[in-house]
Amino acid sequence: MGPAASTTVLLIAAAERQRALAQHLTALGYDVTAVTPAQLTDAAQLAAADLLVVDDALAADEVWARIWRLAADTPVVTLGGDPGPWAQAALAHSGAGTPAQSATDLLEERARHWHGLNVLDPASLLFTRRYCDAILPLELERARRVHQPLSLLLLQLVGMPAEALPWPTIGQRLLASVRRTDLVARFDRHQALILLPATESTLARIVAARLKQALTTPPIAALDARIGVAAFPQHGLTLEELLAEVQHALDLS
Repeated sequence: MGPAASTTVLLIAAAERQRALAQHLTALGYDVTAVTPAQLTDAAQLAAADLLVVDDALAADEVWARIWRLAADTPVVTLGGDPGPWAQAALAHSGAGTPAQSATDLLEERARHWHGLNVLDPASLLFTRRYCDAILPLELERARRVHQPLSLLLLQLVGMPAEALPWPTIGQRLLASVRRTDLVARFDRHQALILLPATESTLARIVAARLKQALTTPPIAALDARIGVAAFPQHGLTLEELLAEVQHALDLS
């Protein structure tokens, strides 16, 4: 299910990138208003939006300082990897919490933070496939632009029927085992996709091993996890190539 018709997004991006980014968000069903940093002038602009989306190519401190001052309770999302200090402050200011939370607190806060935006799978509190499909091209574009690696993990859960999978526990384990800047999505009834920005394949395989261990310990020891790994640019230069390669790697695992 896509976003509700009333869900509005305020996109902050440079003029030359606004059109492409707005098209991706519009494809999700959001009502998008795009502004440049210079046009972000008062809190009323943010108060009128359900979600603030910031292109991390803007990464200047003065931009994030303005966002921090104006964000109030509006959720903030960056289209990229690790945000800088001002981004961290803006996310915390908008209710995104702190890294020291317990897994239960993280899930509760995540549900509150994204409530009504229809980008979370209700069973697992992971991002939806629809949201993932919109963000992946943007993340790959960012990695290509700044000459950074990017890794995808495709996780398939086996050992029990899809309808019996304990997705609340699975979502909790996955979110507790990755960085807050990583994207974790429920890809289908028995798969999850994890996007690791600024991560090359060797480190991605270490993360994969950690995830597999997290998912196969009590109380879900009957579950088995197979994980494929693919990295940009090592295994592909386009999203289609990376998705094909990560599926191939999963099939061989």
